[in-house]
This record gives sequence, structure tokens and C-alpha cells, in this order.
Amino acid sequence: MHASERTVMEKISLVIYLILMCSMMVMLIYSLWIHNRIFVFGSFFGTLLSLIILIIARVLNVILPWPLELGIIMMIFLHVVGGSVGLYKIFPPYDSIVHFTSSALIGFSVLTMAYLLNKHANAAFKITLPLMVLLSITCAATMGMLWEIGEFAFDQLFGWGQQYGLYDTMIDLTIDTAGGMAGGIVGGLLIKLEKFSSVIQSLDKSAERLAVRWGVEGT
Repeated sequence: MHASERTVMEKISLVIYLILMCSMMVMLIYSLWIHNRIFVFGSFFGTLLSLIILIIARVLNVILPWPLELGIIMMIFLHVVGGSVGLYKIFPPYDSIVHFTSSALIGFSVLTMAYLLNKHANAAFKITLPLMVLLSITCAATMGMLWEIGEFAFDQLFGWGQQYGLYDTMIDLTIDTAGGMAGGIVGGLLIKLEKFSSVIQSLDKSAERLAVRWGVEGT
């Protein structure tokens, strides 16, 4: 990833990304200090995931659009800090806010990948816009389901108490689906209005370079 190719906003978003990632490292150290297993796991997973995303982008020479880059790190950070300082219990709506925004980001990201594959890859068929939106909603809802399964599994194995009953789980899954719909529909409207490429311009250019490098560019 060449820093000179980044816009001012993309440079700022990278700095914020690194600051928030370092903050999660600090929370990890603090969690180890107070011997809190749940906080340790959340901080470690959040730090590791944000680091992996950064490494993949570096290896592939991909520059993420600043709204997407900030969205990714904020989604991870909000999950980590919410558990570490107890925001989920102190401010109950916090859980719904995090679920909705995370699912919206997942839906938008899936739509972005489908759009870039359509535009740059030499695929046997093209994905229609309605199918892109449906795919983004489905993936967001599926990720929400997997998250709830993960919480259930950790509750059963370690007694962490992350789930608060059927009602809470169903509310979370409903919000996940609604978030996926929001992300997919907003992205779909941007594509329909032919403004999507400008929103993801840096990633669009990166995808074009990768398609040429891997010999899968569309005709």
C-alpha cells in the first residue's frame, strides 16, 4: 500500500485505525492485569482481527475507502470497548446500536465485493443488482446468526453469560437483518444512481489492479 496514493481523508482514517487498534492492545494488557477472561478474549480477538485486515490490505496493495476503513475499525472497537467497560449493561440500547451498525457495514461490504467482481472479474455470469442486495442482506443475517451461536457456545462451555434469553436473541437477529437491509439498500441505490464507484474509488482502482495481476480482468 503506497501512502502517496492515499487521499487526505484516507491518510487520516489510517491514522485513526492505528490509534484505535493500539487502544485495543492497551485494553488487552489491562484485561490481563485484572484477570478478566472475557475482556482478554474480546480485546485479543479485536486486536488480531484489525491487524489481519491491515496486513491483508498491505500484502494485496489495497487501499480501502476511508468510510469503509473507519467503519471496520469502529465496528471492532465498539464491540471490544462495549464489553471491556460494561457499556452493554450500563446502556442497554448500546447492544442494538452495535448490532445494527455492524450488520449495515457487513451488508455494504458484501455488496461492494459483488459489485467489484461484476465490474472487474471475467466471470461466467454477472450478478444482477437485486441479487446483490439480497446477497448482502443474507450475509449480514447469517453473520448475526453465527455470532449468536458463538455466544451460546461460549456460554455453555465457559459460563460467560453473554446471552439473556430467547427474546434478547431474537431482537438481536431482527436488528442484524434490518442492518443488513440498510447497508444493502443504500449501496444498491448508490449503484442505481451511478455514484457507487466514486464512493469506493480507491478500492475500485485496487480491484482493477488485482484483476490485471491475477489475469481475471473482464473484457
